[in-house]
Amino acid sequence: MGIEKNFGNYVEVEMGKEIYEGVLLPSPDEGTFLLKLDNGYNIGFNKKEVLKLKMIKKLKNE
Repeated sequence: MGIEKNFGNYVEVEMGKEIYEGVLLPSPDEGTFLLKLDNGYNIGFNKKEVLKLKMIKKLKNE
């Protein structure tokens, strides 16, 4: 899925019926990642539960 290569970019995360958008952040827990939402809150996801990850906007420079 390449979650790690998208850290720092604005992404869309699909988890069943729920779809979230925000900046993808790494997590200290290896099995999860964090998403910084537009409202300023962070939410965590289990990597195994993500059905689809789509980059919306590239924010980081490589």
